[in-house]
Amino acid sequence: MKTVSFIKKKIYLVVILSIGLFGLNLPTSAEQETTTTSTFASQSTGTTEGESAEKDTETSMSEKTTDESMSISQSDIIISSKTIEKPTLTLAQYKQKGATELAKMIRKKQVTSEELVNLAFEQIAKENPALNAVISLRKNEALEEAKTINVDSDKQPFLGVPILMKGLGHTVKGLPNTNGFRFASHQLARSDGSITRSLKELGFIVIGQTNFPELGLKNITDSALYGNAGSAWNAKYQAGGSSGGSGAAVASGMTPVASGSDAGGSIRIPASWNGIIGLKPSRGIVKGNGTSNTNQVVHFPLTKNMTDTIQLFQLLTKNPEATVSAITNSTIKNQKIAYTLKSPVGTPVSSDAKQAVLEAVTFLKAEGFDVQEVDWPIDGIELMKNYYVIGAGAAGIANFQLQQIEKRSLEITDVDLLTWALYQTNQLITKKDVNEVWESNYQIAQKMAEFHKQFPLLLTPTTASTAPLVDEDLLTEELKSQMRSIDTLKTKEERLQLIYDQWLPALTYSPFTQLANLIGQPAISLPTYVSNKGLPLGIQFSGPIGSDDLLLSMGQLFETKHRFKQVNSYSSLTEDTKHTEESSTTDSTSTMTETTSTTDTTATTDSINDTTETGDSNLVDNQSTINEVSSENKKTMLAERDNHKQQTQVSKNNSVLPKTNENTRLVIVYMIIGMTIVSSCSLFVFKKIRND
Repeated sequence: MKTVSFIKKKIYLVVILSIGLFGLNLPTSAEQETTTTSTFASQSTGTTEGESAEKDTETSMSEKTTDESMSISQSDIIISSKTIEKPTLTLAQYKQKGATELAKMIRKKQVTSEELVNLAFEQIAKENPALNAVISLRKNEALEEAKTINVDSDKQPFLGVPILMKGLGHTVKGLPNTNGFRFASHQLARSDGSITRSLKELGFIVIGQTNFPELGLKNITDSALYGNAGSAWNAKYQAGGSSGGSGAAVASGMTPVASGSDAGGSIRIPASWNGIIGLKPSRGIVKGNGTSNTNQVVHFPLTKNMTDTIQLFQLLTKNPEATVSAITNSTIKNQKIAYTLKSPVGTPVSSDAKQAVLEAVTFLKAEGFDVQEVDWPIDGIELMKNYYVIGAGAAGIANFQLQQIEKRSLEITDVDLLTWALYQTNQLITKKDVNEVWESNYQIAQKMAEFHKQFPLLLTPTTASTAPLVDEDLLTEELKSQMRSIDTLKTKEERLQLIYDQWLPALTYSPFTQLANLIGQPAISLPTYVSNKGLPLGIQFSGPIGSDDLLLSMGQLFETKHRFKQVNSYSSLTEDTKHTEESSTTDSTSTMTETTSTTDTTATTDSINDTTETGDSNLVDNQSTINEVSSENKKTMLAERDNHKQQTQVSKNNSVLPKTNENTRLVIVYMIIGMTIVSSCSLFVFKKIRND
């Protein structure tokens, strides 16, 4: 009997343990769902991880995602049947980070390049319907490249970071190569251009192209082929030009950097109107930029922080060792700074632009700089007349490209009215005329060199006012009529005067940028000011050729002292207005194309696109002067911004709490059930043991 009783006790104990373990290990509903989904994923056939990522990206391009964490593909979320891992990086975090930081995260295996590329596509899908900044994508190719990077390699400092290339001049194999001409809309690039190759060599993954005006002749982006590009701050206003798409893309967080080119302000003007950084390096100092004294075009990415700007400059310059030393050791506080509130051509300067400079002057004086107001040492009108002669010569590319494609001469209906007027003017300009304007530019350069001996840095507004409305057009019908019949004017002087007259309203917006291009000096636009309408405006520092290190150091100073004002800091003020025009601009997205494979249809002008950005006059219609922002208004704006950010954060936190609390409650319930079963069985067993 004792043996039987002992065996019964053992059996009862085994029953207790089994029931208790069963009760404690009942899966939650979330675990059951994960197990089922994971099993389905592992049993399904015909879909690779790459294909899944591509499908997820395609979905993100057609659907607006409100929950940023849901942008990660299902294959990233389902790790095993027991755990659900949160996305490594949210869309909000991605938008805030620069290229240098993202590259470091990839190397530390904190995030994958594929994830960043997917986030970039998601942000494009979210913002591009309103901004129209991106005109083409290479989704499949970019994702494949992202999957094959070697994170252990230290040869590419920007390894795996997504980038957008300007659609003009920076050709990408298999993507449109049009110069903005409607007659070239079917042309695809047969190879990557030199600027594209140099950025890919640094590790960037090209994901698409950005919007630009025809031939880059304007300081706005109003392409007849691709549509208007809007500012990241408010899509009702222009993004600038001609690198307008790149400026809006960087400011809105599509990619941390995007390539740009600048023949008269095309990097700096979009930087001013999108609240980001725009560096125009010295002539010939950066790889891929021409060294001739008659070269006015430079190529450099638009950025949103000085770390990326300096890193890119050091990597792309032709003498990186010397440049690094100069940036590190430069003592900018020993430099005298001149400033002016006047336009070099006598056009009006808005109170916003003046206030932006005066605030910078106050800051610089507080930092110990010797800052003095000066008058312009050069004749700005002479400079701009030279600029237009050179611009007229560039329009000849339109006729050349049309001859290659359709074997006929250019007609007025083939191109933008400005391109047509410049092309007709060019018919009467001789090589001697061009040589004379470059000699004049040389004399202007000599005057500026003398000026910079006394004042190494010159401070001006980048633009004379904030951006114009997207649909604003101040060209009178009379001027348009004269431009259509410009071929009836018999002398080059008459035609050049018409060019000057029709560009004058546009020149009023950006009279400060062309000088640096024509004499080869560096200039940088810094995002330090926001108007009472919530629109950004940059300040510009320029210096003698080779003083790029001083400009970069000045940018560092303003950034480290928290003088930058960028769209993420003012998002609460612009979120509502930025998307109000979305319905009216949605039609423009029909021009955005996705190219996933190359064809035999290629342009015959790849070399033209890659070596020069034509025209780029950076001129736009006039806008009425805007009242300056009072300090009280700024305090109110900042208070509203901070309050909105706190409310948004609380809202976001609350939105994810229910699911977490539900899972926790389920676990607790099952634990209580298990413990109850154990207790009940224990009482029953102990009674049986006592009876036995």
